[in-house]
Amino acid sequence: MVTVLNFYEELAIAALRNTADEDRLYAFFAGIIQQSATCLEGWIKSERAIDNEPDYYCEFLKLVARWAAWKK
Repeated sequence: MVTVLNFYEELAIAALRNTADEDRLYAFFAGIIQQSATCLEGWIKSERAIDNEPDYYCEFLKLVARWAAWKK
């Protein structure tokens, strides 16, 4: 799970910093990104609390919110 979330975090950083083609990433990953965020929300919150790290996966969740607003 951590490996997948780390991948999503890297994907989000690339998209948000314009080092990757966000339209292509959206076309390929939008569905699974949203599903993953929904399914893993509780786990992310738990890990943040356990490790006292409120920023875990923050870029991933920013991208999720951004893409939810797009709804292409």
